[in-house]
Amino acid sequence: LVQQISQAGYQVKYLSGGLALYTAQGYNLVSFGNPNSPSDKAKVTFIFADELKQKIKQKEIFSFLDVRPSSQYQKSHIKGSVNIPLEELEKRKNDVPVGGNLVVVDQNPIRSFQAAVRLYDMNILGVLCLNEDLNNLRESK
Repeated sequence: LVQQISQAGYQVKYLSGGLALYTAQGYNLVSFGNPNSPSDKAKVTFIFADELKQKIKQKEIFSFLDVRPSSQYQKSHIKGSVNIPLEELEKRKNDVPVGGNLVVVDQNPIRSFQAAVRLYDMNILGVLCLNEDLNNLRESK
């Protein structure tokens, strides 16, 4: 199987000691974020646009992480939000905004969920996941 994967053009590396040693050395395993997985669902706190709007009116402070592709972010985005495409989250962990409550947004709520799960697995806790289309937040403001 390894030879087939290598011949298909993928880079293959041997993980000495396997996953057991990898995790024993303190490295985290980052889940893809399966919306049907009870363990992944337990990692995420959802928020709806109307609830978020209410909290903003009550002067709660939020930071927004937009995980859409950069091309979509450039077309329109929440003022002051940070764009880190979902596929780059692990590489750009240090660019994730801190301060205030962090809300993950995307046009597709599944991608927001996947980002929130990945952030949790990277020890960025307390993230809120917009549980609906980003347009719903824009419309509710």
